[in-house]
Amino acid sequence: MVGILLIGWSRIGFAATLTVSVQTTNGDAVPHAEVLAINPELEATSAFTNSRGDAHFEYLPPASYRLRAIPPTGDAHVARYHPNEIEYCDAELVAVDSTSAVTIQLPEGESVSGRITDAEGAPINGVRVRASAAASSAMREGWSDADGAFTIRGLEPHQEWRLQAAKTGFPVQWWGGSLRQSDAPLIAVTEPALSEPWPLLSGVTVSGIVTGPSGAVQNATVRVYSNSQVTITNTDDAGRYAAQGVPIGSMTAW
Repeated sequence: MVGILLIGWSRIGFAATLTVSVQTTNGDAVPHAEVLAINPELEATSAFTNSRGDAHFEYLPPASYRLRAIPPTGDAHVARYHPNEIEYCDAELVAVDSTSAVTIQLPEGESVSGRITDAEGAPINGVRVRASAAASSAMREGWSDADGAFTIRGLEPHQEWRLQAAKTGFPVQWWGGSLRQSDAPLIAVTEPALSEPWPLLSGVTVSGIVTGPSGAVQNATVRVYSNSQVTITNTDDAGRYAAQGVPIGSMTAW
């Protein structure tokens, strides 16, 4: 995975204008997509497509850029670097000088759906479910509804994925009953639905009081470490804190 620094360039004396049109493979516009223009130093600036699928960059320093289009959450298409690449290193450099225009077409991806419950089988609403590809930096998200149902769209075909669930009051965890990503099973999107409901592992609440020489310490940041995860909370006016959703295991608080 390539680390990219998102910045904003100041207006300069000689600058270029770039328009990137984001389309489906059928030529339809993809609105609300984020487009990144990344220079060879891995500095980037971003713009979003309008209703016509066009993202406009003004006052762009003349240079060569790799361009990436990321469809909005819930869109069925996959992200692409220009002209049609998954990874940064495979993308073509586009020379931007004066006024330039580029089109990026996004193919349709696969999807995976499932249902999230608690240990008793009751649905859990508002869980962020994130799919991360095992062989690339591709990542997409979805959210569970009142029935616990979620669908993640725009997954790269022919790849395997790990699914992560995150919600306040529960430990961060992965499909397969794992609290560590490295232990989580890989799934293929050839089967668009999980084979069974996903019961989230419960955590515990760790509480206490933070005091100092003058008594209770207000608004202190408290971190609780357990099972490779850190849960962060703050003290109230009486110095009390309660960290919810801490994974079960040996704990350290500071």
